[in-house]
Amino acid sequence: MNTGFDVSGMAPDKNFSIFEKYCQAEKKAQDALDDFKNKLLDYVDQDLLVRIGGMEAAEYQALGLAPLPRNGPMQYNREVFYIPDAGNFFSVDDNGRPNLRPIAPNIPVGNCSIFNADKTMLIGKLGCSGYEADEILNAVNLWKTQKVPLLQNLPETTIAKLKNNFTFTESGCYTITVNASTHSSVKGRTLIFSVKLDSTIPQNGLAYLEWTFY
Repeated sequence: MNTGFDVSGMAPDKNFSIFEKYCQAEKKAQDALDDFKNKLLDYVDQDLLVRIGGMEAAEYQALGLAPLPRNGPMQYNREVFYIPDAGNFFSVDDNGRPNLRPIAPNIPVGNCSIFNADKTMLIGKLGCSGYEADEILNAVNLWKTQKVPLLQNLPETTIAKLKNNFTFTESGCYTITVNASTHSSVKGRTLIFSVKLDSTIPQNGLAYLEWTFY
């Protein structure tokens, strides 16, 4: 579960240095990022002042999106997609799950796991090229699928950079996908949930941090 961008709390722009480096490396315009950052901050702050390129209640109302903004910390990560242009910066997977950390209490704070990093985060954290990011993603995939050590496909200098910017250890919190069907020809349903796991189950049971049925 220790993956993706963190938009929790009153500083949801805490990861935007990654986007800034990504824009520089990929030679993308910075203005759109600055405007979205201000929209994001306006969404959670409690004043009525509109930042440059930002939005407050009047702008949301004009778009038919009242009673936004929240004017407080987001309560769930998908909420960010209420903000115009969020789709230009945050993506979703085949299940519609965003590349954002869940917003829940007691989630460990720290670097993203290297085994769940996406291309944007690699380029933004390392300042590498898109080609180099693809090489890293390929090496990580070979580790996941065939247990091929990263050192067999990546130089030591790259491994050192990865260790400085990502974590290689488990956080203890996991997002688990369960696909179940009554028959191989029936699509069935998918359950995705996030949970904190330890060596023993607490007496009061597991605390599920999020869950979604599809």
